[in-house]
Amino acid sequence: MTLKQFCKRLARLQELTSAQKALAILWFLDGQSPGIEKTSNELAGIMRTERVGNPNTNWLAERIGKTGCVFKRANSFRLRENKKAEVRSWIESILDGVAVEVGLADQYLAESVWKHTRGYIEKVCTQLNGCFYHGYYDAGAVLIRRLIETLIIECYEHLHRENEIKDAEGNYLMLSGLIEKVIDTSGLELGREAKKALKKLKSIGDRSAHNRRFNARKSDLEEVKDGLRVTSEELLHVADLYLRK
Repeated sequence: MTLKQFCKRLARLQELTSAQKALAILWFLDGQSPGIEKTSNELAGIMRTERVGNPNTNWLAERIGKTGCVFKRANSFRLRENKKAEVRSWIESILDGVAVEVGLADQYLAESVWKHTRGYIEKVCTQLNGCFYHGYYDAGAVLIRRLIETLIIECYEHLHRENEIKDAEGNYLMLSGLIEKVIDTSGLELGREAKKALKKLKSIGDRSAHNRRFNARKSDLEEVKDGLRVTSEELLHVADLYLRK
């Protein structure tokens, strides 16, 4: 969604104040450039150009400051990390189909681990972070399983050893079979911590995907968080998936 498209939707929310609309614009811009700062003059200019409103700049600055949602530096405003979800809640009705932007401080699997790898991997990790942020823990657990399965296959394909993880009919093994191959003495040269984490990561994903009486909790995902970080990063290195800059 472009800024113009966003503002067109935003203009329909008559119940929001001008300050709230200005913060919604700042929220949108922050999603594209985390930590971005804008002055009240700049925000008012966007509102006028995109026909969201025509507020007085000084009045707008005063009202934005009173919301408690921003840090102010000189004449510029920056959204507080712990207020982004609140701002998003004001405009939830116009965000149908728009992926949530999860701030660096709220990410389950740090962007530094998977950024600049491959687009399909980045999308899975983005969705995983979104699921954890919004409390969709079963969905997040299934995505953990998918991510690990994908990365193991990527490793063997990169090493031209994919036949080692295929069955007699040429299909890739299920995750349990893949993990057995990885931790075998002739498997991938992963560290002890990563090998130990693999079975736990599979277990949480299996329970959420197949056990109809099980619902993952935040604590379940937090328990495997460090293991996921170590394991995924090691697998990404083995598969040589970090793009060269």
